[in-house]
Amino acid sequence: MSYITGSHAFKTGLFLLRSWRHHSSDINGVGDAPSMTFTFNRGLPVSVTEYATPIEFRDHANALGLYAQDQWTVKRLSMNLALRLDQLHAIVPAHDLPAGPFVPARSFGAVDCVPCWKDLAPRLGAAYDLFGKGKTALKMSFGRYVGSEQLDLARANDPVQTTVSSARVRGRMRTATSSRNRARLGPLSPSTFGQLITTTHYADDVLLRNRPYSWQVSAAVQHELRPGVALNVGYFRTSWKNFRATDNLLVAPSDYDPYCITAPVDARLPGGGGNQICGLYDITPTKFGIQNNLVTSASNFGNQKEIYNGVDATINARLGRGAFVGGGLSTGRTVTNSCFVQATQTLAGFVSVVDSPQALRPGFCDIAPPFSANTQISSTRPFRCPGTFR
Repeated sequence: MSYITGSHAFKTGLFLLRSWRHHSSDINGVGDAPSMTFTFNRGLPVSVTEYATPIEFRDHANALGLYAQDQWTVKRLSMNLALRLDQLHAIVPAHDLPAGPFVPARSFGAVDCVPCWKDLAPRLGAAYDLFGKGKTALKMSFGRYVGSEQLDLARANDPVQTTVSSARVRGRMRTATSSRNRARLGPLSPSTFGQLITTTHYADDVLLRNRPYSWQVSAAVQHELRPGVALNVGYFRTSWKNFRATDNLLVAPSDYDPYCITAPVDARLPGGGGNQICGLYDITPTKFGIQNNLVTSASNFGNQKEIYNGVDATINARLGRGAFVGGGLSTGRTVTNSCFVQATQTLAGFVSVVDSPQALRPGFCDIAPPFSANTQISSTRPFRCPGTFR
């Protein structure tokens, strides 16, 4: 809905979305998971993989977007102020699964607020006619934008997702016509097949607050060099916020052992090679493979950063009769930094907390590529719109 006058324009709108996702695999293997598969060697089955079918995922979400924006034009200045409210509520409904060939009937309760988010996003834009002749304009914009989210968090928190849904047994048997032959081969691996084993939990600060978002800022100048020829130079900055981290609560920095390796002898290496390369770490065998993950906000460990800065410069010229030519230069880089420690935890990477001190090496946690690595030069050759000429 809009209200527009000569110097003032007001607009408001509403966005509603209800989405469902239903994925199932029945006891006959309809879907993407069969009930049983065999591995053969020279015509004889040597292993059997069983699946905890039937498997069924059900997720749905309700999304609301409510926005309002107001624009004024006062002499040579145009201002645009906007505010947007975003709400997202996802749920995993309760559902029952019948018994399958290898698992009993199961019941799963509902899981609510996966996630429940509310966000206010302000946005501001302005354009100013610098000399009042309509040939030079200064423009800027500033806004907050929430990250997209469908049903990934709902699926990750679905109790069915925690089921150990497959297991394998190895050995030789004469035929593969029946699951009865599997009993002759030995125990299943893993032995927790069909059980609910939760190795990853999501904290409330992820599910109820702290939706990922970004701040975007831009400033540009546009100038008419001569009739039909325009130059545009712009600066762009994007800063991402509300990172997530996955912390294995069963592992600490003391569970890593340092080691060194010897570089090969080669004249192309610094000093001719043959030197010791240290500062490397490996997890102790007693802690290898164990997991109790907590997905939480990265801000609990420190200040993770990811910032893009870029500059674009373009020039376009209209040659008449529908033809134009243009070209430009674009350069920018994204700088990331996750080199921080709090208590006994170290954050490295975008979505995982690791406890290895090796993660503090600059090449692992502080990345700032040169601008030259992301510079592009482009050109547009003369083009004539169809139908311009006879």
